[in-house]
Amino acid sequence: MKMVSKPGPGKKRLEAILEGLADVHAEVGWFPSARYPDGTSVAYVAAIQEFGHGPIPPRPFMRPTLTGKASSWKILLDQQVKTLPIGGNMVNVMVVLAATVEGDIAKAITAVKSPPLKQSTIDKRFHSKKGNVSIKPLVDTRLMFDSLTSVVEKKQ
Repeated sequence: MKMVSKPGPGKKRLEAILEGLADVHAEVGWFPSARYPDGTSVAYVAAIQEFGHGPIPPRPFMRPTLTGKASSWKILLDQQVKTLPIGGNMVNVMVVLAATVEGDIAKAITAVKSPPLKQSTIDKRFHSKKGNVSIKPLVDTRLMFDSLTSVVEKKQ
């Protein structure tokens, strides 16, 4: 005798969640509108800081954040999904996740201390601002920190 089981509420819930996730797109980072006063893309500068380029040493903040926080982001996503009612809005779940990722990357930017700035960079900061300057990497104008953002959209 062959037993056929009916799909339970767990299967229906999982199918609804997966269907809802397929329609949601989230991005965290710097978008084309984020530019320095001279027109330079903030995303370009962030990539140079992350990987280094020429005389600029790498000051990674994104890759360590992704590696260090991936498991906590998964736990957050799991918690958000578990509390979502069937037919609930996955956009709201992804907004919470994207905002958390954005915040974690911002914290990482402010935590970078190494390698220290060269004296010539500190001197340029001092002469351009005529006074109080930061000797900390990645915080000269705060534009990279301030323009980091997240966007969550429902796909059409």
